Amino acid sequence: EYLAARRPILVLGEGGEAARIVRETGAGIVASAADPERIAAALRELLERPPSPPPPEATARFSYARLAEQMAETVEAAIQRA
Repeated sequence: EYLAARRPILVLGEGGEAARIVRETGAGIVASAADPERIAAALRELLERPPSPPPPEATARFSYARLAEQMAETVEAAIQRA
């Protein structure tokens, strides 16, 4: 949903899926939640030089429709192995 909004994203927490996706798509900045100075700097950076929105194909990779397709493929593969 955040990617589809095409607005800069600030992820607080360097591990996890949200951080990975934001880094991969270039949709914003990832900062440690325990570093207030870095958070403030990231906010300033996003205001002064917001990143370009990710390309539509990057957003499409994480859409609900695509995620549902991937889940269906995984379930089908599991059924075929059973």
